[in-house]
Amino acid sequence: MKDGGGRSRVYRFDPDRKKKLKSVNYVSPEKKQLLEERKQARRDRRNFYIGAGIFLIVVLALILFRLSFW
Repeated sequence: MKDGGGRSRVYRFDPDRKKKLKSVNYVSPEKKQLLEERKQARRDRRNFYIGAGIFLIVVLALILFRLSFW
């Protein structure tokens, strides 16, 4: 007897393969705006921490410089 005999077909299951149906890559304008606001908030937070760190380094340098002359 042949394998299957042409009567049935076995489909291979591969979860990593792309979908056969095309998915729509639509993002609503509200969601785009929300994502942009979150990205800007991350940038602002990062810039704040960088600025605070530089300020602390400058203050410590000035304190050490001032103490060295006493």
